[in-house]
Amino acid sequence: MKRLALVAAAGVALSAAPAHAADPDPYACFGGARYVAMGAGFRCADLPMFCAAARALLAEVGGNEAAAEKLARSRGHGRLSIALAHRFCRDRG
Repeated sequence: MKRLALVAAAGVALSAAPAHAADPDPYACFGGARYVAMGAGFRCADLPMFCAAARALLAEVGGNEAAAEKLARSRGHGRLSIALAHRFCRDRG
């Protein structure tokens, strides 16, 4: 009975841990730009989806980066997000 209570208590303790606890540094992939990523609210896990959206925006304007940046700003995307896209999404797909 004592063992069952201990196992149940351990299960409750593990389920109460935050989901991001498994990733010790969610900004490691950004290197020196980690604080820019933090300011923009991005984590390494967000990069694939973020870069896919950046590629879609670029395709929408025919591949013109200046036009894509202007369109992104008109849609409310911040300068930090645009800077991260320039830095981390060029070589992703």
